[in-house]
Amino acid sequence: MFKKLGTIIQYGKIVRPIHIIIDLVFVNLVSLLVALSFMGSNYFEQSSLPFILGFVVSLSWLLPAIFMGVYFISRTIQFSQLLRLLVKTYFLYAFFILFFLWLLDISFSRFQIGLTIIMSCFVLSISQFSMLVFKRYMRSSGRNLRSVVMIGYGDLSRYLFKKLYDKNEYGYNFLGYFDDKHRGELSLGGISDVIPYLKEHKVKMIYCYPVYVDPKELAKIVDWAEDNLIKVNIIPDYRGYQYNNMEIEMIGDIPVLKLTPLPLEDIINRMWKRLFDLFVSFWFFVFVFWWLLPVVAILIKLESRGPVFFKQPRGGRGNEPFYIYKFRTMVVHDSAKVKQATRHDSRITKIGSILRKTSIDELPQFINVFLGQMSFVGPRPHALQHNEDFRETIDRFNERHAVKPGLTGLAQAKGFRGEIATHQDLSNRIKMDKFYVKHWSFLLDVRIILLTIRSMMRGQDTAY
Repeated sequence: MFKKLGTIIQYGKIVRPIHIIIDLVFVNLVSLLVALSFMGSNYFEQSSLPFILGFVVSLSWLLPAIFMGVYFISRTIQFSQLLRLLVKTYFLYAFFILFFLWLLDISFSRFQIGLTIIMSCFVLSISQFSMLVFKRYMRSSGRNLRSVVMIGYGDLSRYLFKKLYDKNEYGYNFLGYFDDKHRGELSLGGISDVIPYLKEHKVKMIYCYPVYVDPKELAKIVDWAEDNLIKVNIIPDYRGYQYNNMEIEMIGDIPVLKLTPLPLEDIINRMWKRLFDLFVSFWFFVFVFWWLLPVVAILIKLESRGPVFFKQPRGGRGNEPFYIYKFRTMVVHDSAKVKQATRHDSRITKIGSILRKTSIDELPQFINVFLGQMSFVGPRPHALQHNEDFRETIDRFNERHAVKPGLTGLAQAKGFRGEIATHQDLSNRIKMDKFYVKHWSFLLDVRIILLTIRSMMRGQDTAY
């Protein structure tokens, strides 16, 4: 049985549609079972509703899955990478379901919709990871292999060969290498022998280490390979640069390596983050802010005279100023010189102290999030005056301004909040902020949110 499946799986044009159909069956079964558990037999009495719901969940999954490349993943993808890809796709899946139901004016209970989304994501995860495990099993058994040769023999190409050879579940069949100087057990000849060899053998992929290859010879090989639908991969040697992310930019026909591309420089990543910000802030206004605002406003007004909101210019993305909104927690005072709140600060009102300890005073910043001036998660914005002061004492301080500031951030989730009393306090926060900017991911945002919630529930001595 497995041999037959292995033969079939060699043809991605067959396997991919089958996988898509299986996933669509899963999401439709989940939506059907959840609908029946909520509506019973009445569900089928509404003749068009099952078909409409099936159409909505199918389209809501297909659009983000195809767009995100869920069915076109690399052979070398890791489980953690697949998980990150699926989480992004699930977020879009939920967004599209809510959008289509709103567009078609179909009414379901929030719990039913939420359960449908959660159960669908659970079943789809089983499907995706099972398919990955199955493909790797078949490849490690010698099925669905891609024949590979290497051009240029060096330490880096040897290292890559070892990686591909050791991970036989990737499905690469290493045939040997070409090099003019080095001859060994797996040598297939010199550089001039590459094209004749390719003509006689079914090679699917070439890895080339250009350090040991004449550029003209390499150009000839690449042209011939691409004309014969053989994929060519160039192995650049940039091991001396300690960067987590690199990006190739073409200027004319010259490839230029960008050493410091940040995750949120990618427009797709920014789009996911913005959609998440809009989603969270919208539901915050719907469920919380409409009743919280009058309650807090009355309490603030009863204790002291002055506005309900405190508004102050802060540094945003690119250090561009914007006005941040908070519930007022202090008596009205001269704010010409920005002064941080300190422990037992006489300016803080009684209700203000409670708002600060519970972080409720920060919630109006969802207005900034909704307007696009801030994000739900990101480095906390400082007053403009403080930014100027901190730049003088912290190296590369402005790196934190490469992204939008956040309502909560990694530093705050890790306990670095409140008054900045020492240089070490500031250094710890900026270190966390710069780590976030360089290593952003949707899962990191989720982790920070969960840590923030835990921190708020436990309370912190520095929250004053």
